[in-house]
Amino acid sequence: MNNIQNIFDWYNNFNNKTINIIGLEKEFLIDIDNKNLAHLLGLQYINNTGSIKGRRLYNYIKNSNLSDEQIYQRIASSNPSKLSNVRDRVDNIVGFLKNLHNAKIYEMTNVNSKIKSKFLGVDINDASIRMLGIASTDYEDYLETFLVRTDDLYFRNSQIEDPVISITETLEDGSEKMFSFDENRQLKLDKVSQSLNIDEHRDLVKTTDLNKRENYFVYDGFKYYPVRPWNNEEKKMSLNEISKYLFTDGLFDNEYKSSRIAEFYAQVPDAYKDCDLFYNDTTQNLYFISEKGLQGYSKYQGADLTKELKRCFDLQDKNIGKIKPSVLSQIKEFKEEESKLVKKDNIKIDFER
Repeated sequence: MNNIQNIFDWYNNFNNKTINIIGLEKEFLIDIDNKNLAHLLGLQYINNTGSIKGRRLYNYIKNSNLSDEQIYQRIASSNPSKLSNVRDRVDNIVGFLKNLHNAKIYEMTNVNSKIKSKFLGVDINDASIRMLGIASTDYEDYLETFLVRTDDLYFRNSQIEDPVISITETLEDGSEKMFSFDENRQLKLDKVSQSLNIDEHRDLVKTTDLNKRENYFVYDGFKYYPVRPWNNEEKKMSLNEISKYLFTDGLFDNEYKSSRIAEFYAQVPDAYKDCDLFYNDTTQNLYFISEKGLQGYSKYQGADLTKELKRCFDLQDKNIGKIKPSVLSQIKEFKEEESKLVKKDNIKIDFER
């Protein structure tokens, strides 16, 4: 198999890019360099002296076109205790990097470790804890190592738990755009614009405790937070009045069919089925469901958006436990109950309209 060579080819798509990993408190500006990849994967263990490393190690493995089997055989010979560790890194690194936007930043607190990283980007799933080591020199941050474990030994005493709230790429002209290691996600990000600058976004997340809210749902790889139904003023607006706030971005630019809208709506938690507005924490825009699919709603900008989300989320929290089942849920329950009666009494009722 050539999984390692495939990872080399995949990672090369990002070589020489400068990315900014942004948390609520921490921020790391990183130049992606192929030379670090071999160490992220633990491939320095192919020799027991560590004499080949960095760019030389990367070029040696790449240019020799070593297969997985050849690499693992050399590690088994030189550093047998590291073989399982390397396999775990190879199996997990692509998935971890594609999901980096969901990671949290912790301090590296294992005083017995030899790694130089002072911070770890951590993703915890059911099977393992995956950690990306971020080290710093006087002039740069860089990706030092990648660890896969089943315990929190490396960060259990961390004083911070800082969610990644944005990842951007710095372009040659100094401008920034949203970034992802996930190619499909990047295609969508390239077609949209964030409505807030990073300071505004940080303020919104802190003010609304957005990263602590659990009533979000995921559609097409993006998180959406139910906000509220249309208010009375919005309900009374004519099409011309409301159209000045509407926009269609490239996030969902494919042809919309009723089934696609139904897919989105099906993900909305039952208690929030009456909501018309939804907040996307990546594009930082409000969206609503229309006959065209999802359309952006730009009535609230900057501090006004933060204020409106805070107001709506506070109302939601006050009504926890008081929210009645949605109309759709009630209809479903009614149909199920009626079906039982129909079956019992052999009565034919047409529920379709």
